[in-house]
Amino acid sequence: MKNLFFFFALLLFSVTTKAQTTFYKVIDSVAGQSFGSVGAVPDSDGGYMLVGATTSAICLIKTNATGDTVWTKTYKSSTATTGYTYSSACFTTDQGWIIVGHKIGLSDIYVLKVDAAGTIQWEKFIGTTTLPEIPNSVQQTSDGGYVITALQHNTPSIPPSAYIVKLDAGGAVQWNTILSIPGQGNNSGNIYATTETNDGGYLLTGEADTIASNKSSAYLLKLDHTGTLQWSKLWSGSNGDKVSGAVLTPDNGFLISGTKRSSGGMGFGDMTITKTDSMGNISWCKAYSDVGGAVSKTSSGSFVVSGIDFRTAKMLFASIDSNGNVLWNRTIWDPFATPLLSILSCGGPSQTSDGGYILTGGAGGPGGGTKAYFFKTDAVGSPHCNDSTITITVSPYLPIVSTPVVTSSTGFSTSAVTTVVRSAADVITTYCISTGVEEKQNEISAISVYPNPSAGIFNFNGLEKGSTIQISDLSGRIISKIISMNDIETIDLNGKAKGIYFYTVITDEKLVQRGKIIID
Repeated sequence: MKNLFFFFALLLFSVTTKAQTTFYKVIDSVAGQSFGSVGAVPDSDGGYMLVGATTSAICLIKTNATGDTVWTKTYKSSTATTGYTYSSACFTTDQGWIIVGHKIGLSDIYVLKVDAAGTIQWEKFIGTTTLPEIPNSVQQTSDGGYVITALQHNTPSIPPSAYIVKLDAGGAVQWNTILSIPGQGNNSGNIYATTETNDGGYLLTGEADTIASNKSSAYLLKLDHTGTLQWSKLWSGSNGDKVSGAVLTPDNGFLISGTKRSSGGMGFGDMTITKTDSMGNISWCKAYSDVGGAVSKTSSGSFVVSGIDFRTAKMLFASIDSNGNVLWNRTIWDPFATPLLSILSCGGPSQTSDGGYILTGGAGGPGGGTKAYFFKTDAVGSPHCNDSTITITVSPYLPIVSTPVVTSSTGFSTSAVTTVVRSAADVITTYCISTGVEEKQNEISAISVYPNPSAGIFNFNGLEKGSTIQISDLSGRIISKIISMNDIETIDLNGKAKGIYFYTVITDEKLVQRGKIIID
């Protein structure tokens, strides 16, 4: 009866996970032009929508569930000699997209709303009449409208300002506010993201150039539902900090991702995750070795962060629990040694209905490059090729907190624009694709695992010296990890709960074998 129970449990799990498609794709060009920054979210039909930009136009790419193109469209002004560049986008409740960008060169904010087929519903320019605004983020709000965060550029001797505008569902401006960014000029501050809060207000996250020698401070602003400032915070360590995104926690506080600068304050350093209460007071803060990125919440209540491992210039993807402990991690790279940087849409990696994730990246540097990358991973962050795990060192970190003086003003203008929509061809290279999680150990594999099922002792035979064997539970949490010294190694899981677990074997940063083991 016990074995029959595990047979049915395995059968049930097989039904659940066979549909977990993974892939790794590279978008080389759209309409014959290089394709840079990109964001993606799951679409309502099981496929995906990607938004990004070529050198002269905003692009939408509709794919099926395996990441293959269904259609591609470009959006470019009918009159301007220069095109639009993409800044941020979000999937909307009506199955369409809200996209923000600006004309190439300094300009006002370009806002584009399209339906599920990519047809324009409305578009406009928004900004002040005196200074250019460059958008950084857009988010659909709980009332069906939108909030846009932008950087208002100023003269070199005057610090820039944060420009926030709230639109209704039809694109009409409801309110706007301009908030000062403390600093020393040189347009060095920025506001990167907006998070809607449970009280209907908004948390803005970014950085301010408040420290000598070009060192920045993390900058937080809390607004109410009308855009009125409620509180503000600055925090920094000895070399400077910035914060790039936040998610709500069940206690109405925030989990905020950021970066503490390396020595000298100019380069990137360790990623930071900071837990605060609803007023921005720090509960705890942790630093993670040589990574930086944004954070989003999963359906299970844990969190995922993505960014870059600065030691290797590879994309990093990791999961943490509510106390900041690392559950699992992956680095993903290009086999042709092109650096990968994560570029996120709607504030973080998008979780898919099968428990996996959609990730995007760009080649060459922040904001894009000559190629874009599109990944669908499994529940533990693997696209099933060109990926491995790394060791992440976690240490406590306590920045110094202060309250800045913030001034506010208002002002906006809108103008109409006519955009030409064209169908386009794209060039997408598939590095790997898997249409389901394999449920049986590969019979021709050189590595055998026995006994399986077992009471807790599992032998791995056929290993190469230096291979990594990693065991994880159904939630993706790593429970055991060893480096092989011989061709046969034993992993002791005695004391672990009965059930299904996963193993992966990685050799020379390549996934050699993955499979399932059962403790009975």
